Amino acid sequence: MKIEFKYLPAQYQAIMLPTFIKAIVGGYTSGKTYAICLRAIEFAYVHSHIVPGIYGAITSPSMPQAKKSVIPTMKTALAACGLLENVHWRMIKSSPLAFVILGVTIWIQSGALPDYLAGPTLGWAAIDEPFIQKRFVFNIMLSRVRDPRSIMRELMLAGTPEELNWGYDLLVTEEREDVSWVQVPTAANPFCPPEVIDVMRRTYDPILARAYLEGEFVILSGTAAYTSFSEKENVNARAEFNKALPLVLCCDFNRAPMSWNVQHEPRALLLAGSTSFNWADTHVVDEIHIDGTSTRDAAKEFVRRYGRVGKGHPGPILITGDYSGTAQSTKSDETDFTEVLAAVEKEWGTNAMELQIEPNPTHRARVNCSNAELLSHMGERHMFIHPRCTYTIRDYKSAVFAKGTKQLDKKKYDPHHADANDYRVSYKVQSIMQSVAA
Repeated sequence: MKIEFKYLPAQYQAIMLPTFIKAIVGGYTSGKTYAICLRAIEFAYVHSHIVPGIYGAITSPSMPQAKKSVIPTMKTALAACGLLENVHWRMIKSSPLAFVILGVTIWIQSGALPDYLAGPTLGWAAIDEPFIQKRFVFNIMLSRVRDPRSIMRELMLAGTPEELNWGYDLLVTEEREDVSWVQVPTAANPFCPPEVIDVMRRTYDPILARAYLEGEFVILSGTAAYTSFSEKENVNARAEFNKALPLVLCCDFNRAPMSWNVQHEPRALLLAGSTSFNWADTHVVDEIHIDGTSTRDAAKEFVRRYGRVGKGHPGPILITGDYSGTAQSTKSDETDFTEVLAAVEKEWGTNAMELQIEPNPTHRARVNCSNAELLSHMGERHMFIHPRCTYTIRDYKSAVFAKGTKQLDKKKYDPHHADANDYRVSYKVQSIMQSVAA
């Protein structure tokens, strides 16, 4: 028999991802579970006559949840494919629970007790709502998908984003070559009634809506510091390296890790009521993130990337960042900034560099400046971050104020790269405001 697998566009995009680990991250009722059930049926269909005794598996957070979600969705998908119960498929209700589809077994498992997930070698697997499960569940399932006979060997993840937990690390921060993913909003599912989406929009606050309707990883607890940051709007590949623009090196001198950013400041216009004046946008094109290094080593890494043996930027180089970098060490007359300047001068020469710093503003003041840069009261965005800057993006998503204060809660999350950018944004704002006032 011939089966037509009718994936929605976003679902099809997910299954066609070229990597071994494929993830579909979406809002509630966006069709995530249906996608993996349909993919399981496709796996069974492809292997039914050519590979006897091959297995697939779907792991749910618990068996009660599987009975409310995966199992009824699988039955719906089987019916949509024209497959009849007890003719083309049957369900094994005893433990372990499974669907036998066209002779191929798809186990339905629970991640509640990860140690019990060990079992037969699999040719295909999926995890439903992985990000509310332990990463250990992912690790076990990853190790099980190893049947060399499979021509659809993959591990699919289908879930709603849950905070910036291990799921965000896996998909974004770790930059793994075997992982790719698609983001799917609830509205992408044409079978979800519009009135249901409207009710959810009225029910959720803006942060929850970004997670549970748009499928975006956000921090759901605490008071977000960078309320204007939008991964969809502020993360943009146009923030790319350009030899024709000066480089701005923004330094945070914490050594665990050393966190620096590289920016360009292309010309722009800033609206202020009915008037406008010249501005310089913030394009974060790169980040230097090194654990436990020295200022000198970090400066060498900057030179390696952008000097003659790297991208060959001709200068000028504007150096900025944490004002505490002007303090001398108790062991040396050197400061952090003098070490940076020495490395830059050696590569580009004295006339091609400039130190631009001012005393550090308060947390609240510099966060306010950056929020206005991320999204102004006139609805403009003037800060864009290249997708490669994953630590910087995470900082703007994760930073929170301590309860009842306007101080960043650095015990909960310390946003070093955001700090480095904020020092520059604050310097730029103060410099331009002074020139306007004059």
